Amino acid sequence: MYAMATPVRASAHEAAYGPSGVGEVVVDIGGDVGAVIVYTGRELDGGEIEVRAVGTPWEGTHVGVRERRLANGSCWAALLAPLWGGAYEARLKGQAHSSVLRFEVVPGVVSSLIWPIS
Repeated sequence: MYAMATPVRASAHEAAYGPSGVGEVVVDIGGDVGAVIVYTGRELDGGEIEVRAVGTPWEGTHVGVRERRLANGSCWAALLAPLWGGAYEARLKGQAHSSVLRFEVVPGVVSSLIWPIS
């Protein structure tokens, strides 16, 4: 079974972060731990993506979708990190019947995927 390396739990006192710029996000990976960048559309800005290891309960572990300002324009993404290597699922937080996206975390690697637009 896989688990989050450092769980982030839902809280009534979470801060709302603004956009991040080039070089402002640091990812601590290596050994058995990797990360995944989930690119979304602008419509998910401020929303949250909940993640779990395949076969485990949805426990509220989530991360926010934020604007990422890059040299050639903006994109919207959520950074799922750090995660132990293995199979995971993600869905929109608070939407138990939303589509579930399956993906693999590769240890020592920052992978990326695109959130399906419905």
